[in-house]
Amino acid sequence: MRRNNTYSLKVFSVLTAFLMFFTLITPAFAEGTTSNKRVLHESSENAVSKLSNRLISQFDEDEKVTFLVKFKEKADTDKVVKEAKRNASINNLSEQKTEFVQRSSVVSALKETAMVEQKKAMKLLENEMIKGKVDSVHSYFIVNALAVTATKEIAEKMAILPEVEKVLPNEKRQLTLPVSDSETAPSSDQENVEWNVEKLNVPEVWEMGLDGAGTVVASIDTGVQWDHPALKEKYRGYDADTGTVNHDFNWFDATAGLTEPYDDQGHGTHVTGTMVGSEPDGTNRIGVAPGAKWIGIKAFGADGTATDESLLAAAEWIMAPTDSEGNVRVDLAPDIVNNSWGGGPGLDEWYREVVTQWRNANIFPVFAAGNVDNDNRGGPGSVATPANYPESFAVGALDIGDDVASFSLRGPSPYDEIKPEVTAPGQVIRSAVPGDGYYENSGTSMAAPAVSGVIALVKQANSNLDVDEIETILLNTAVPLTDEEYPETPNNGYGYGKVDAQNAVLAIDEGVATIEGTVTELVDGTANPLSAQVSFLGKNRSVNTNPDDGSFSMNYAAGEHTLLIESYGYYSVEESINLVADEVSEVNVTLEKIPETTIAGTIIDQTTGEPIEGANLLLVEDANIAPVQTNENGLYEITAYEGDYTLRVSASGYVPKEVDVSFTQENNEYTVELEPFYSYPGGELAYDDGDGEGGSWFLEAGNAWGVRMSLDEGQEKALVTEGKFLFAPRGGDDFQVVVMDSSGSNDAPGEIIAGPYDATAVKNGEWTTVDLSNYGIIVEDDFYMVYIQSEGRETAPRLQNDKDEFTYRSWEMYKGYWYPLEPNFLTGNKMIRAVVEYEVDEPVITSPQNNEFFTENSTVTVEGTASPTTTIHLENNGEDVGTANIRDDGSFSVEVELSEGLNELQAISKQGGKVTGKSDVVKVSVVPEEPVQRLSGEIRYDTAIAISQAGWSQADTVVLSRGLEFADALAGVPLAEKLNAPILLTRSDELYADTLAEIERLGASKVVVLGGTGAISDDVTAELEASGLDIERLAGETRYETAALIAEKVAPNGSEQVVVASGRDFPDAMSVAAHAANEGMPILLTRPNELPAATSTAIENLGTTDTLIVGGYDVVTDEVASALPGVDRVRGEDRYATNLAINDYFGLESRHVFVATGKEFADALTGAVLAAKHNSSILLVDDQVSDGLSDFITENGSLQMTIFGGTVAIDEEVYDQLQQLLQ
Repeated sequence: MRRNNTYSLKVFSVLTAFLMFFTLITPAFAEGTTSNKRVLHESSENAVSKLSNRLISQFDEDEKVTFLVKFKEKADTDKVVKEAKRNASINNLSEQKTEFVQRSSVVSALKETAMVEQKKAMKLLENEMIKGKVDSVHSYFIVNALAVTATKEIAEKMAILPEVEKVLPNEKRQLTLPVSDSETAPSSDQENVEWNVEKLNVPEVWEMGLDGAGTVVASIDTGVQWDHPALKEKYRGYDADTGTVNHDFNWFDATAGLTEPYDDQGHGTHVTGTMVGSEPDGTNRIGVAPGAKWIGIKAFGADGTATDESLLAAAEWIMAPTDSEGNVRVDLAPDIVNNSWGGGPGLDEWYREVVTQWRNANIFPVFAAGNVDNDNRGGPGSVATPANYPESFAVGALDIGDDVASFSLRGPSPYDEIKPEVTAPGQVIRSAVPGDGYYENSGTSMAAPAVSGVIALVKQANSNLDVDEIETILLNTAVPLTDEEYPETPNNGYGYGKVDAQNAVLAIDEGVATIEGTVTELVDGTANPLSAQVSFLGKNRSVNTNPDDGSFSMNYAAGEHTLLIESYGYYSVEESINLVADEVSEVNVTLEKIPETTIAGTIIDQTTGEPIEGANLLLVEDANIAPVQTNENGLYEITAYEGDYTLRVSASGYVPKEVDVSFTQENNEYTVELEPFYSYPGGELAYDDGDGEGGSWFLEAGNAWGVRMSLDEGQEKALVTEGKFLFAPRGGDDFQVVVMDSSGSNDAPGEIIAGPYDATAVKNGEWTTVDLSNYGIIVEDDFYMVYIQSEGRETAPRLQNDKDEFTYRSWEMYKGYWYPLEPNFLTGNKMIRAVVEYEVDEPVITSPQNNEFFTENSTVTVEGTASPTTTIHLENNGEDVGTANIRDDGSFSVEVELSEGLNELQAISKQGGKVTGKSDVVKVSVVPEEPVQRLSGEIRYDTAIAISQAGWSQADTVVLSRGLEFADALAGVPLAEKLNAPILLTRSDELYADTLAEIERLGASKVVVLGGTGAISDDVTAELEASGLDIERLAGETRYETAALIAEKVAPNGSEQVVVASGRDFPDAMSVAAHAANEGMPILLTRPNELPAATSTAIENLGTTDTLIVGGYDVVTDEVASALPGVDRVRGEDRYATNLAINDYFGLESRHVFVATGKEFADALTGAVLAAKHNSSILLVDDQVSDGLSDFITENGSLQMTIFGGTVAIDEEVYDQLQQLLQ
């Protein structure tokens, strides 16, 4: 957290932020250890090591005690904050919205982590509660912990859970009680102003019009007498105009749960008075920021002690205040939280994560440095926890002579940082006490709230300042103080000096003109004041209104400006204003409340479409909205203010997903598909020999080592489930784990993929296993498992080295830079490993080959490969024909009885009963005894039906074309192939009865009609609809427009290649249709001499770069070709030669060929889809089999032939000639 000595409001660069995260100062050292030859995969941590001895001893006296269950997983809220700020900047959000989104994002991330990590434990505790072994359970998202009152057996069960880090006693913490003092308070130069307030130059700030209005302060203490004369009108829950009081969101009792503020000790009232106290008549101005509002949190009892459970509950409420019914209002969190309490000196980080999350939520954490007492005799390094954390802003006490008070605890901190940060008067401080009175107390508890009040003044002057910026201002504007013991500044007695309110405010006061006004809302015609923020749009300057009367006032540079006025739950307003130097401008604004609306929907499995029960949903930008879960039908509902949000959806066994949603009156339903993540154990990635030969450490925290991990050959993606680290027996416990990619220079560690995650070292010679399985860490290619030393040398674990054969995979980060390690006598391969699971692969059929033919034996062994832990289900023509387990080498085999004709084989892999992948369809054929077959009917409609029956036992969709004119259907073959649909024919004005019967046989539910009502009338579609069929008509005003519409359906994501054919003569389009269908290429049509506008537009929309023209120059001229991209042309002397040229161009994979007459096109149109289904094509034949056709069939090695049409289309003489070619 520390701390730039020059005040700047500029956002830190990414590099600076990265360097701050890894506070790198000193190089690494190594120590020798005894080699340990055992290399074991740790199955679980020793549960006993997780249980506190103090907790175990408590069970000797009581059957049930309250204890804390601390979980390992921590939300990366630092990353969340950066992302929230980045998104706010991109979307040009106001400062108020930025802060709200930041707070909401932090709270949402913490809640989500707690929900996921605590799920298993909560289920166990629920079951044990039924048995009477558990009395109570409370979840804390702020530190990912549970407070449990239960038996010793339950505590031991909690410790066994791998996700649990520690099971700790519910310790008692001590209030920083006032010290006895015989001094007399000095007098003040100003009437009714206390001397300590005057000492900080606060009255000068009041004269500038700043008294803390629009800010909110809080204290975790013994409570507050809310109706004390000096505090009543400062209480946020009190409405002075009506005399009513509302304690919701304004008071929280973590000790007894009472709903009205009280103070049974007196300490909290005194502290609150120093922050904001003054009486309405102007007397007893005991507070630094009398215009600020206070809210109270009672965590300490009358005896001055608090339990960890109460302090965690208080900390969480600070971030997300609730009402009596548990509703959350993140926007009502305070700006400052005062903590005039503490523990002992030294390293005790039990509350550190709390302070970190407060800062990430932009809540300023002020802590009293602590007082000398019987347990802490003061002196260097005596500053108490949590004040000694780097993230805490510690306040020491000055006596009446501006010397550091004898009772004030001193730095440095255990982290070798200056402590306290600042000092303030703390001797004989007069403030409010219960019973409407006033009393003088001494202690750092009295100094800290004065600084909290100064922060409120600074925050009022510019509410856009974040915690780091305010901290910098206070440090840089403090009055330096020294003495004989502390001759240099800053120092560990006075910190950076005495806080100076006037200097702090002047450091940010850039205004030369004044703007003031009110912000209200209309309720039943009455203007009620609003708590709002007024900002200069696009500038880093804003002010909060006084919620009592809605007023605001601030100074700013003269000129033309735009004001942004906003409040949570209200529409924002922009006002243009011209500020004149040395003049006051007035702006009064009325805000309108945003209506609330509800979105609902279903969370479903992307693969199966089944609803997902228990999926978690939350709005990232608004943590006031409670997360919800889907019910057993996958249904959810969320209510929020109208607007745009990010809906985050997560569920066990699925990849988390974020969806943009809009809460409006019109759009209120969102179905979200979650992608299952299927994986199988991939093993341990290790680049050491397992023998530790010396432990290494750094002098300072923040440095790191990483080992580059490579996925097994052929693997491209993996899920990281564990990090493994081997430590020497000596050293501390705590460290952190990060997973990084290898995008740095020379494959160095680059970007952080996940983490940091807190971890605890095992030092018994076995590997420390850090469970990462719940984080969904997906890596691609090489990655790094990284150890971060989070403690200084004295308390850091020692990472072991393997000094045998060096693998050149270990890297060290020092002062923010990564260096590859070289072998030397001090170091070796860093003993870091990773355990991964690989993504389940799609199964592959390796035998038989696609388009393979069988002439005799109809039984075949289907062989292939698939991922371990899956089961193969083999289908033939859509029916399950066998299953197989996967062998150790990843192979499988299934014996299959083939049927005569086409067999479409597909391997489907399943894991846990769910489909994880499907192989490509392998098409094989059993040649019938008669290799030449004819598919025909009495008329063309019947031939189409015969073709359908030969190729489809079932079809969801049917494509319907008219039978006498084919222009609209020319482009339809690729679409039919995409839909796996046969093409059937009908008359234009009357549905052919047998066509309807065939649709019913197929079990189709949808018919795609090609062409407009002139091609197929509405009477036909009406009859189809009457049969319960859904109709989709693809029709343009011309055949060219219809082809363009069909092309959009064939290639909705665009197509680099298209076929262009004549729209007036059909054989060329029919010749290419099956090939185009197999390639997924749309067919577009053209006039001979002019490219239709519809075709040109379609090519542009598809993003086409290559065009294949089929046909000669008379059907598609060079003029048309010049208007097309990347032209290639296939043609012959006539339609038959062109047909052979097209088949030569594409080639035939199949040895089953299809033949149709080149004189009529109905049979070729309907038959082309069947040919495509066989990966084949159509050969056009005239009255005789030409030499070219004969050569083509022979050279292709054709074994089977299907002729479309009866003897009128292809007579018996041609039939005989074709049959002889196959024999």
